[in-house]
Amino acid sequence: MTLIRRTQKVSSPTNDATNDVENPYGASSSTPSPPLESSRIKRIGRISSPKFGQWRRRLQQWWVNIVNAMGLKRYSYGLMLGLLSLVSICIMIATVANVFLFPPPGKNYFDRKYWRRSHYLSAQQIFDLRHGFPIRVDVNNADDMESIVHPGYLLADRERMKTLLEKDFELLNMTVPKFWDPVDAFGGFEGGVREFLGNHGKYLITPIEASAIGNLYDGKRTIFIAIASYRDPDCFLTLESLFERAKHPKRLRVAIADQRKDRNDPSCRPPGEDSCRESSDQILCPYIDRIDYIEYPSSLMVGPVFARHLVNRMYRGEYFAMQVDSHVRFVANWDDDIINQWNSTGNEMAVISNYMTNIGTRNIDPETHESLNTGISLMCEFEYEGTAGSMQHIKFNKQPFQTPKVKDSPMLHPFWAAGFSFGRGHFVVSVPYDHYLPSVFQGEEILQTIRGFSYGYDVYAPSRNVAFHIYAMMANLEKRKNVPKFTENQAFYGAKVKDQAC
Repeated sequence: MTLIRRTQKVSSPTNDATNDVENPYGASSSTPSPPLESSRIKRIGRISSPKFGQWRRRLQQWWVNIVNAMGLKRYSYGLMLGLLSLVSICIMIATVANVFLFPPPGKNYFDRKYWRRSHYLSAQQIFDLRHGFPIRVDVNNADDMESIVHPGYLLADRERMKTLLEKDFELLNMTVPKFWDPVDAFGGFEGGVREFLGNHGKYLITPIEASAIGNLYDGKRTIFIAIASYRDPDCFLTLESLFERAKHPKRLRVAIADQRKDRNDPSCRPPGEDSCRESSDQILCPYIDRIDYIEYPSSLMVGPVFARHLVNRMYRGEYFAMQVDSHVRFVANWDDDIINQWNSTGNEMAVISNYMTNIGTRNIDPETHESLNTGISLMCEFEYEGTAGSMQHIKFNKQPFQTPKVKDSPMLHPFWAAGFSFGRGHFVVSVPYDHYLPSVFQGEEILQTIRGFSYGYDVYAPSRNVAFHIYAMMANLEKRKNVPKFTENQAFYGAKVKDQAC
């Protein structure tokens, strides 16, 4: 057998710059090729030995220049090396002391949970989580409730507050729903479900962790809807619209935090069993087991942040979570549409949110309840409000409004809106409202925007309207202007907050 020795054939230059390995400028370029440093063919991305030697000589010359500039002699090399060694030893001693002798509070470097993420649930635990819908919140059951200190209590004149609130003063140690944190699934984690979901923001949520959140009904994904209402006469109609126009109302679960002054105030309470027995044709009667309701005296309310904190406490593991104002009207099949829009983002961390379009008089078909308005607002306009040199905050202005040019998927935009928000249920768990922000209104949305972004969530504008907002304008101007607002309570809590801000 004749052996043939194969030799590497060097192809002749071509006009294709990508084929010329040695000449990065391309064979056809008028720029001359740089001289080759080696006759060997180099691998792209590696440093050849001659080039490494060149860098080493430069570093040596740099060191010599420093020594000469400082007027040091040859023996000073040893002195400087000795000082560097001493500094290195001190750093090592400090590190060892930090790990073994004086570790920071709450950090155990020898706990594998600190270094590794071993957050995996058994198949049975995930099955149980996914098939528990609906999980109700019984406000009359002490096991479902806990006590917190009212957020305005530490910021107000307590004697004056006691005089103004009278009988409601005793309620400042408030009884509120507990957060969702099923012990059977997440009891192995000291921080519960929030530790499971990225350890309170230390890590981004993994697909395995996200897949454990979200219960189903008949194998289909469920939606939690949070509504906070402050003495709002439109809340009950919003609730009826939500169920009546949904394609799959049995997959919905609504939580309502109703804030009323007295019995003369409008109520968002759903009809009871007795009422439904007497009049079974009421819209909400088939769904009363899907509505959780809690009521607080309006005199205890200190703005939307606290109210939404209370209502989001009633989340119980639904697949999706939606937050909506108490004065909106939904379109037909809104639930299917918003889920399809979320699916089209292809993003587990997508949150669809914007300022809803005004309902007007021609935006919802009166017979079919379909949307007649294709315009969408984009959350991108803002300004700093406040006195220069003092406390300022970001305020969202009137947002651009137009029909989306890209209609097959929602579009990313920078800001989140509190009046309408739709995303995965773990958004409510990972980014809960901070309830110790009394009387905050303008700062609510930018705060949740930043916190959500830092946890890995992206905000999108919807590509289609699924609900319309009743603003205090046009035909609804007088009606909405007369609805009371939480600012009527600033005499109780706002004075000291204002003094601290100025």
